[in-house]
Amino acid sequence: MMLALDLGEPTIFVERDDRRLGLTAIIEFSQEEMVTTDKMALSAVIEETDGTKSYWALAHPPGKPDFHHPTCFAATLAPPGPS
Repeated sequence: MMLALDLGEPTIFVERDDRRLGLTAIIEFSQEEMVTTDKMALSAVIEETDGTKSYWALAHPPGKPDFHHPTCFAATLAPPGPS
């Protein structure tokens, strides 16, 4: 079952030059959210200056990009340790 969490805004850092784009996103989870979340999907749609789009994810299902497909939920989180 997919569960949407209201995580608030991530902290995002972007680095780029003429040949590379680097993006770091920090997403903070509460202890309660860590207990209810065991998998998540990390994905992006990149649009180049000429309009070309590419679709990125940790895993893709067969066929057209579908970031809601269960296959995309490939990132796993370790259970929280003692506080």
